Amino acid sequence: MKRLLLLLPVLLLGGPLAAYLIVVSGGTEPAPSIPPVVIPDEGALPDAAAMERLAASDPVAFLKNCVRHYNHEVKGYTAVLAKHERIEGTLEPPELLRVWFREKPFSVLLRWMQGERRAKAALYVAGANDNEIVVLPAGLAGKLLLGKPIRLDLNSKTARAAGRYPLDQFGIKNGTLRTLAGWIDAQKRGGLHVEFLGKHKTELVGGRLCYGFHRRYDRPEPNGADDLVIYIDAQTYLQVGSVIKDRDGKLIGEYYFRDIRLNPTFPADQFEPSALSGTSAALWPDVSEPGFT
Repeated sequence: MKRLLLLLPVLLLGGPLAAYLIVVSGGTEPAPSIPPVVIPDEGALPDAAAMERLAASDPVAFLKNCVRHYNHEVKGYTAVLAKHERIEGTLEPPELLRVWFREKPFSVLLRWMQGERRAKAALYVAGANDNEIVVLPAGLAGKLLLGKPIRLDLNSKTARAAGRYPLDQFGIKNGTLRTLAGWIDAQKRGGLHVEFLGKHKTELVGGRLCYGFHRRYDRPEPNGADDLVIYIDAQTYLQVGSVIKDRDGKLIGEYYFRDIRLNPTFPADQFEPSALSGTSAALWPDVSEPGFT
């Protein structure tokens, strides 16, 4: 009888929401972690000329110094993220998201502009909200919940189905650390093959001038990755583009950050759950203008 009472609200709300809540309450799976990469912050940061030389001659040292530049210069950003991912063998539709990100405390707020599936918006702040994701559901579930947010475990099936990486591993820096960890591991075993593609404008990141690198793997990664192209902005040294494919040339994931604004002043409630359904200009600013600050 007690179990029936617990299920009654779900049954009354109907099949679609019932299915949604069953998935939400499902078990959790361990999330992949970013391999540790120790980058000593010793000496002066390389200037633009030195970074260009490293890009052409030593891609591992170049990426390490990209992370050093980030650590010295970036406290947060807003951006537009275009992503296209294969999740559990299915290539999902392309997505376009607005991003608000803060390093300390680690905070990320996402709002879907195109390609939303289960969420309209999502928030994660390390150590807050019981260390869970706060989600504004999309579709019928969102209507039945009257626009109220719900909470999800970082590694719940629903959260993991939304992207290849959990939200506590989101961000430009974490993408670079994943790239760097793979390059260092391959270099140690003598299997690193990275081609420098030179410097050119990249339209998918708003026409920014970028350094390009192409890695052909000596052996596929456990996730099937066998080919990687990345784009590093030549001014900010941010990894603004990544394209990952498997051995057969099938897309695993591609990610492009554009319209980046570095170190903005966020409203006090920018990373509060109330921001999920906010409509003010302060919470949802126009990010269509190109360029970096």
